[in-house]
Amino acid sequence: MNAYAADRSVLGNGSGIRAAKSPLEELREGEEAIMRTTKTRRAALLGSVLLAISTTMTGAQSLTKEAPTPSAPAAAPSNSTAPGVGKSVKIGMMIPHRTNPFWVAFAKSAESAAKALGVNFRVVDYENREEKQIDTLQGLISGGVDGLIVVPYNTQMGPAILDMTSRNKIPLIVADRWPGVDPMGGNYVAFIGSNDEQLGYDIASALLKAGCTKLVANNGLRGHSGYQARTRGRTKATSEHPEVKVLREEWANSVRAEGTKTTEAWLTAMPGPEFDCLYGGNDDWAMGAWKALSDRGLADKVKIAGLDLIPEVVEKLKQGVFTVSAGGHWFEGGLSVVKMYDYLNGIEPVMRISLIRDIVVTKDTAAKFDEQFYKNPIEIDWKQRSRVFNSNAPAEFTVELNP
Repeated sequence: MNAYAADRSVLGNGSGIRAAKSPLEELREGEEAIMRTTKTRRAALLGSVLLAISTTMTGAQSLTKEAPTPSAPAAAPSNSTAPGVGKSVKIGMMIPHRTNPFWVAFAKSAESAAKALGVNFRVVDYENREEKQIDTLQGLISGGVDGLIVVPYNTQMGPAILDMTSRNKIPLIVADRWPGVDPMGGNYVAFIGSNDEQLGYDIASALLKAGCTKLVANNGLRGHSGYQARTRGRTKATSEHPEVKVLREEWANSVRAEGTKTTEAWLTAMPGPEFDCLYGGNDDWAMGAWKALSDRGLADKVKIAGLDLIPEVVEKLKQGVFTVSAGGHWFEGGLSVVKMYDYLNGIEPVMRISLIRDIVVTKDTAAKFDEQFYKNPIEIDWKQRSRVFNSNAPAEFTVELNP
């Protein structure tokens, strides 16, 4: 069986709908986030957020920071396009940036699916800058698209994006980062993400199993639904081990330079080092942390955990330099293209909320992962994932190693 397309339950321990904050609390958080943007964009963004929240409240659906569990499968609509007769469509995708290895893999997955389905496809990025997101999205819309796939900068930006696509009457799929409201309440096609709370729990558990006792952690970008959920999972894992002490935790932008900077500060405050394990938030940040440790000759004294399974980290896992990482959620890109293609061909998604189950990799499995996903990757038959061409296409997506 193609390991990329193995069909399993994507429900994980600890996932579930979180208690929603009041609309006024969410509105205040949205305003605070927007105030960080440029003055020229602030009024326009705030207006969009207020309008979107007002619309959402009218529909009796409050904003939440985290994605709920995957939705239950629905019956296929009676007016679905007959299998094998898909029409030509133009889809635009907006991602945070094109330099981080994870987003490179995400875009590559999407481009592969678009090519297989004959989609006229364009992907752009907003340079991981909150203030550029609306302008970049407007550029995609102005260029003319039949459907959009968007990764929001954070949850607070979700309402403005939903309002913008709704006003322009363009179908939208939100990927990776929860926009604050579910597809029915927010009037968008689907949300496609990963089981982040389970992921944080699994990564931290592997780190603890390896002998971690004194932990420092980067939780990631504040306001990012995925990082918040992973932090809950990591916290749950450490709470099950009272002997483990969490010495420091930060909310930091998950880029390499920040990893180096934060770890150097930790080493200054806790020389020796006084910690024996590091939870990196993602692989890029963890690579920056590893550099700070390596420059001081301390890399062999600290167990490092990342996330994303970028090629550099897979090599370090094989060497035993990193302890654990996880990934595979870059396939959100390809799955988003398939779901949008099906929707534009008259086929509603079977599940409006789909969460990919990632794979956790350690030194024991790193070589096998490298062979299967990088050196000799098995091509996914994206057409068979589309219900235009395969009426029995599975709705769920699990990443796993072949036996």
